[in-house]
Amino acid sequence: MTKMRTAFIVITLLAVLLCGLLPAGVALADATPIILLSGKVEDNRVVVTVNLRNNEGISAMMLTLDYDRDRLLLTGFEQGEALSTLDLVTTNVEGNAGYGADPFRFNWMGDGNDSSNGQLLTLYFAPVGDSEGKARVTFTYKRDTDVNYIEAGGNLRTRNLMMDTLQIDLSKGEVTDIVSTIDPATTPAEDNTTALAVGLTLAGVAIVSLAIGLPLLWRKKHK
Repeated sequence: MTKMRTAFIVITLLAVLLCGLLPAGVALADATPIILLSGKVEDNRVVVTVNLRNNEGISAMMLTLDYDRDRLLLTGFEQGEALSTLDLVTTNVEGNAGYGADPFRFNWMGDGNDSSNGQLLTLYFAPVGDSEGKARVTFTYKRDTDVNYIEAGGNLRTRNLMMDTLQIDLSKGEVTDIVSTIDPATTPAEDNTTALAVGLTLAGVAIVSLAIGLPLLWRKKHK
């Protein structure tokens, strides 16, 4: 290996280190929690499992249950282990509408971040009469508002979610198929900044390498 090649490798490594000194917020976007849904039929009711993935810290979150009320009826729910250190408050089920209250919301609140993952909720639905067609089950929330976490300095910041949608096919009130899909429209725009930031960082490495290395190469050539 020539002295020139050795010098260029050293310069490139220095450039990488210099780019590594950039704030973490510039290099990587905030983590995006994912809400995943799966379903099965049990004792003539639809059991929907709600799982939380890729959670690096949530201190508060409000989700609104969104489903086809002309084909399904929420009859109950159970809380899972995910976000269990936060207090969970839901829409009041003591009124005349019971679990059929519209809208039906789940609101987690706490004084600190909960970074747990796993089963968030179990939802129970009953088909309405001799329902036909496709019934949708998912959640909605206000972007940049309803999902919060506390950063290291104590400031409250927001996250956005990637949301799953469960499609339940019904025929004469019987479930014939259950399919889970993630709607691309729910993918946070922030995710795209990760690739952009990484690309900019790599471009910075190349620019710094060239800025330092080219003058040295020029001097070497003209000696």
